[in-house]
Amino acid sequence: MAADHPSELTKSGSADAIRAVRYDSDNYAWILAAESGNVIVIDPGSVRAIEAALANAHKNPIAFLCTHSDSDHIMGLAALAGKYPQASIAVHHGFAAALPPGARVQHCHDNEVLQFGAMRITCMETPGHSGDSMCFLTDDGALFTGDTLFAAGCGRVRGNGYDVMLRSLCRIAALPPDTRVYPGHDYLEENLRFTATMPHDAKRIGSRRAALAEGREPPSTLALELATNPFLRAMDPEFRKSLRAQTAPEAFTLLRRRKNSFI
Repeated sequence: MAADHPSELTKSGSADAIRAVRYDSDNYAWILAAESGNVIVIDPGSVRAIEAALANAHKNPIAFLCTHSDSDHIMGLAALAGKYPQASIAVHHGFAAALPPGARVQHCHDNEVLQFGAMRITCMETPGHSGDSMCFLTDDGALFTGDTLFAAGCGRVRGNGYDVMLRSLCRIAALPPDTRVYPGHDYLEENLRFTATMPHDAKRIGSRRAALAEGREPPSTLALELATNPFLRAMDPEFRKSLRAQTAPEAFTLLRRRKNSFI
C-alpha cells in the first residue's frame, strides 16, 4: 500500500484553490478552498491523509461531500465528522452507507445547489457505478466525478445497467469543454494502456503520456476526455464504426466489458 500524499495547494480556475490528497494506492480526496480560510473536503476516505493536509494548510473543513458510498471514499468520514462537528455532510438522497449519528447531513437531489458563502456547488446525479453516485460541479467549472468518470476511463458498472452509466457519461459530456475533471482514482496509466488498443489520435495520447510522466494530471479537461477517452468516444459515430458497433450503448457496453478483463 502506498503512503498518503497530501499535495501542495495549486490554483485552479479563478480564485479557487484545489488540493489533491492521495491515499492508499490510487485514491484521491479533494480539498476545495472556501471563504474565510475554510475548506470543503470531497470524498473523505482517509483520516490520516486528510488531517495531515488540513494541518499543513491550517484550514478547517465546513463540509464533507461524498460522491458515493464505496468504503474507500468514506472510510474517514465518521472520525472526521466527530472531530469537526461544525462541518455538514452532503450525500446523495439514496446514500447506501451508514452516516455518523448526530451529524449535520444534507441528502441532496439532482440539480440541487449547495451554497457555501459565495461558492455554489451543483449536485449531479450520475448513477451507473453505483445507485448513489453523484458528481459535484462548482460554478467556475471544477467537476468532481468520484468513480463515474476517470482520466481516460470510467468506473465499473454495478447493478444499474450499461445504459444507465452511459446516460450519466453523456450528461457529463454535455458540460462546457473547459470543465476541469477531478476523479476519485488515479488509473491514468492503466487507462492509457487500454486506450492505446483503440483507434485513437496518437498525438493526443502521446501528450497524455507526457502529462502522466511529468505529474501534470489531474486535473484533466472535458475537451481532452472527449478527444481521448474511449468511453466518451462511444458517442462518436466514426469511432463506433471502428468498433463495428451500430449504437452508442452497443459501443459503450463492448468497451466496458473489454476493460473489465483488460490486464
